[in-house]
Amino acid sequence: MIFLYYLGGFLLNSIVVYLSYDTQLVPKPWNYVIGMSAVALSVALWLNLSNNTHDKETLLMYGVYWDIMIAGAFIGLPVILFGIKLSHLTLFGISLIFVGIVLANIGSH
Repeated sequence: MIFLYYLGGFLLNSIVVYLSYDTQLVPKPWNYVIGMSAVALSVALWLNLSNNTHDKETLLMYGVYWDIMIAGAFIGLPVILFGIKLSHLTLFGISLIFVGIVLANIGSH
């Protein structure tokens, strides 16, 4: 069941990534409405998952997985789908994002 939350969140965030990078869809006026709706639904999934988790340790691990899933969608999909090239500075920034995710969640213990 929890896998479905993550799958739904990944798919909804993938829609936002696709809408953000596809050159034919970016100038469309409905692009923002669909993108913001997808993000709102993704947040609703996370809120539902977190509200139904009563163990603090489990919730922290779910949070780490959710953060990694979102970062992976917004970093990995543009590289895979649109051939975006990452510079050394970008890779350094991405590594800082993941270090921050881990430190924020370790500090919560």
